[in-house]
Amino acid sequence: MDYYGELFTKVYESGKSIAEGEELAFYLSHVTEGMKVLEPMCGNGRMLIPFMQRGIDIEGFDISDEMLKVCMVKGNDLGMEPRVFHQDMRHFNRQDTYDLIMIPFGSFSLLPEEIVPLCLRN
Repeated sequence: MDYYGELFTKVYESGKSIAEGEELAFYLSHVTEGMKVLEPMCGNGRMLIPFMQRGIDIEGFDISDEMLKVCMVKGNDLGMEPRVFHQDMRHFNRQDTYDLIMIPFGSFSLLPEEIVPLCLRN
């Protein structure tokens, strides 16, 4: 299953590159110093990159290699190395623990209804 190919990634990036303003402030308000954050469906890094810029320990995953490539390029252009990996939320399996897991901007609503229970269980 692959949702965001090259063309859609370019379209998404053109309108939703980096989170800012009230939206970013809302998600940042849930993070305290020393927390480890996971962002499933991190996509192009629109939230992950600003978190990294603020020194937050965050990593993310996404099903789209194209979106992850954009995230890596944006991070690298800013002198950072985003910790992101290709993963399907249905099969998410990490030994790490996290203090906060967030899926911003309604991404969760994009999942097909039949896989939602599997994703939530994970």
